[in-house]
Amino acid sequence: MKRNYERRLKGEIIPAYDIRILTKKGEYKWFVINAVKIDWQGEPADLVFTQDIHERKMAEFKLHEKTNELEKLNNTKDRLLSIIGHDLRNPLNNINGFVFLLEKALGNINNPKAQKYINAIYQSSSTLSELLENLLAWSRTQTLKLKVNIEKVNLHEVVKQNITAFVHNANFKSIKLHNRVDNSHTLNADKAMLHTMIRNLISNSIKFTPKDGEIIIDSYYDA
Repeated sequence: MKRNYERRLKGEIIPAYDIRILTKKGEYKWFVINAVKIDWQGEPADLVFTQDIHERKMAEFKLHEKTNELEKLNNTKDRLLSIIGHDLRNPLNNINGFVFLLEKALGNINNPKAQKYINAIYQSSSTLSELLENLLAWSRTQTLKLKVNIEKVNLHEVVKQNITAFVHNANFKSIKLHNRVDNSHTLNADKAMLHTMIRNLISNSIKFTPKDGEIIIDSYYDA
């Protein structure tokens, strides 16, 4: 306060500022101080205005404290989701690997019941994998760790890879998947994000396509 007074005497314009003052009751309270330099009976003087802002200041402190608590809780939640997601990914990959080996071991054995169970396992694990990938993607956006890597991507290959991942899901409903994307079609995009988009597109298409239906994925340039 003394420093601001001295600065005003030198002609500086001091904006209003907050200050904590010890009252006669021995309590600290917050005030906003605003002063202007005036001429009083031929002598320079300060005309000081004060306003009690103690309640507002306390509310600001509490809001800041709650904001910090929420940020800590949110960071903990995001880290937990990321850990859970990565810990679940390996067991899911193992399940898919074992089912693939089981199907290969059965070979040409005509066992519709066993094939039905295999398809059911594939469908369930694929659905869980999709949910897991969406969870991890959302977690990355929440923790600001989502990095966009733009590169030239062959759209036909991306669709092909994702169709392969959903063959068993489609077979479970006797749905045919067709990749009619031109092999020459490329686009500049983040490959991981594009895979997520195509994966969700195929998954939803299978989910809402009637049994014995077909899904055609095509592409064209919008001139």
